[in-house]
Amino acid sequence: MLPINRLSRTTALGRRLYSQAKDGFSIKQRPLPTTTSVKYSIPQDPFLLAAKFREVARSGKLDDAVAIVMQTKTRDQSVVVWNLVINELAKGGRLGRALRAFTEMRKRGFKPTPTTFTALLKACSLSDSANRAQIAGELFDSMDRYKVEPSLINVNSLMMVYQRDEKIEPLLTCFNNLPTEGPLAPSLETYTTVVSTLRREFMKLLSGNQSTKTPGDASAFVDARRHALNKQNLYRSFEAIMDVWESLVEDTLARDTETLMVDAKLVNMVLKCCHSIYNENRSLGRRGLKVIEDVYGLEKDLSPGAQGAKSKAADTPLVELLSDQLARDDSELTVIDPSTVDLALTLCMRDGEVMKAIRFWRRLMSNHRGMVKPTKPNYALYLDLLHSRLEKFEVLK
Repeated sequence: MLPINRLSRTTALGRRLYSQAKDGFSIKQRPLPTTTSVKYSIPQDPFLLAAKFREVARSGKLDDAVAIVMQTKTRDQSVVVWNLVINELAKGGRLGRALRAFTEMRKRGFKPTPTTFTALLKACSLSDSANRAQIAGELFDSMDRYKVEPSLINVNSLMMVYQRDEKIEPLLTCFNNLPTEGPLAPSLETYTTVVSTLRREFMKLLSGNQSTKTPGDASAFVDARRHALNKQNLYRSFEAIMDVWESLVEDTLARDTETLMVDAKLVNMVLKCCHSIYNENRSLGRRGLKVIEDVYGLEKDLSPGAQGAKSKAADTPLVELLSDQLARDDSELTVIDPSTVDLALTLCMRDGEVMKAIRFWRRLMSNHRGMVKPTKPNYALYLDLLHSRLEKFEVLK
């Protein structure tokens, strides 16, 4: 059964997911190189050593770069240098060597920082080790022991490891334990990681549900039970996605500080899930209409001047909350693209909500046209909707 419960948010990080292994992390730590392929001058200053390491590593000789650090006297090293070493090893998924560098760093008396753990968690996410998720949990847990306060980057890095291993339960535990305000409040990256992981599980269940057939033989009852259970898990998976979406909307509206960013990629993922579930359960699928309303707004009054200031913050479309910040930050993010337009209009058409499609299109043309240039298929779909509206009007006459 899918290990998902309805999300409940707390105000502080909860307990760690794993306990630190007494004798170190459960993977063989590969030794670091100590000799170079050619002779290099050894810097006698931490700043120069960092520059030398970057230069040699960028030339494609990472082993030489690491060997230079290993040959340098401890007094000429620094935390910055060792963080560079760990990060470069992490880029190639060389988890064993990254953990060895972590050990060497501590042997020389350098205390790890949040950047250290970000690099180590990156190594876990890129590693092919079968127990990378457990190692990532142990690393995150060890931050307490080294008196390093976790940052949101650390949490997001841990969640990305769980995402790659499709470990939904620990991923949701991380998410549920994040506060709604402060430096550990979820970011766009956090929400994207959670939704994309849940969507992957949702699509697997959907595929399994569609392929399940009940033959007319003695095993029909067993197969029917299996089909019913799969459908139940499918619905629970979809509900979990919508719970995360509702959490995002609440967080965005409730924050007194910097507004939580939302982008078209995340909106499109949620709308695609609504389309996918629509044939199975129309009432669940049409929840995508609420998603469209949350982000873009669907005023009932289409008369001029009807799009005035809202009386309640909760009635303000997210795109309006974000527009000033997007302009101020000169961000490359966008909260709407041609795919969003197509998904929104198609969902309205499937549900027979022609007027909602018209209101969405009016808002797009009047308020958000600077953010997206609708495509010809978008226009064609909108015209089809108008045509269907006119046909209904003629029948009523």
